[in-house]
Amino acid sequence: MQSRLFLLFILGWSAISCDSFSNLEDIQTPPYEAEFAFPLVNSSIAVQDVLEELDNLATLILVDSAGLLHFIYQGELLTRTSEEIFGNISAALPPLIPVLGNSMPIPLVLPNGTDLDRVDLKSGNFIFYAENPNPQPVNVLITIPELLRDGQPFSIPFSIPAYSGSGARPSATNAPAPASLQGYSFRPEGDTIHIQVKALASGNVQVNLQNTVVQFNQLAFSYAEGFLGKLVYEGEQDTVSIDFFETQYIQGDIRFADPRVSFHFENSLGIPTRAVVNAFDVFTVKGGKLQVESPVIQTGIDFPYPSLNEVGQTKTSTFVFTKANSNIDVLLNSGPTAVAYDVDAITHPDGNTAIRGFVTDKSFYRIQMEIDLPLEGQVDQFAAERVFNIDLADLQDAQKVEFKMVADNFIPLDLDPGVFPGREPSGSGFFAAQTRAADPGCGLPPQPGPNLDVFYSF
Repeated sequence: MQSRLFLLFILGWSAISCDSFSNLEDIQTPPYEAEFAFPLVNSSIAVQDVLEELDNLATLILVDSAGLLHFIYQGELLTRTSEEIFGNISAALPPLIPVLGNSMPIPLVLPNGTDLDRVDLKSGNFIFYAENPNPQPVNVLITIPELLRDGQPFSIPFSIPAYSGSGARPSATNAPAPASLQGYSFRPEGDTIHIQVKALASGNVQVNLQNTVVQFNQLAFSYAEGFLGKLVYEGEQDTVSIDFFETQYIQGDIRFADPRVSFHFENSLGIPTRAVVNAFDVFTVKGGKLQVESPVIQTGIDFPYPSLNEVGQTKTSTFVFTKANSNIDVLLNSGPTAVAYDVDAITHPDGNTAIRGFVTDKSFYRIQMEIDLPLEGQVDQFAAERVFNIDLADLQDAQKVEFKMVADNFIPLDLDPGVFPGREPSGSGFFAAQTRAADPGCGLPPQPGPNLDVFYSF
């Protein structure tokens, strides 16, 4: 009985179902608008990413013992040597010195009040020329008492034949083989040296020569001692670029707790030397030019020097412009893009002739500027950007596109989504988007297309 009822139920349902499927042919398809969501960009930025980018901008990044990051920008090394001092000494001797008598004083014409006690030669030549107007042959000895080696004065002997009374007078010269001055030392008295000429005829009778000329040639010095003059070493203007604000900055302010500018000095010139700051300016991201103000700008910066018993040593020091002695704190918190400076150096700046100093052929001084921006302080509305190009060519039939952003912030700073000035789209929001033409390639002109450049701030 139950089997029959079940069979009747199946047959009845089949009849109804067939009738229902035949009615589906008359059903109209309703309009359908699909919505799809898919990720366009998956991006993240970490503090380490920022540091790696900045590492290409700063000269170096240092971490101090407290874990504080310092972005260091360094200028070019300004180096000057003793060459200029030695050049002045070499120029003090005339190129040709006529000897008018048996003892000829040669005053050294030294600039800037230079008063020499000693000058050592590492090379150089001495050349002479003399004529004999006497009817007897003569033996000649030229001596320079102030030019010494191993305690002995420089001297050079030679002979000239007798003059016959007609024609050219006999002469002598060592021009083909000049006398070497290597290893000799000038010890001038009152900045004067003497050329002594002793010409003896037979019987040791002293006679005079004619047209006697001497020359010091190709002099090179290894050491000089004394009051070496108030000499100005002119520097060169240097500009240190601070690319941090030019490449990362869009708007807002970033403030550093204790920015500073240091001048590092190295000096092996054994004489008092003072750095004179001619120009010291900071250029800002807003196009301003601000001048560093400090009492040191007027007084100059003295840097240490080796004493007479410290020949060969190099003294170092550093002077730091801070918020305590200048307005550098304000200037470096103004969005600096460059710092320009011009520094000269003056030897014996006070003109004290009682201070006797020295220079060697290896003496030098160096000056380098360093900007230290410690990454500690306040950030106020500081913005940066990343740009992503999104090609929506496959969405030609889309009626509307919506952007949605999901962001997680693990940086211990409050971040406010916003649109940069100049980046605003038609509406407001976190994204700024602009359309651009598509490039079909093959030399064809650009075609309109839904390509978007998308900007967002973080």
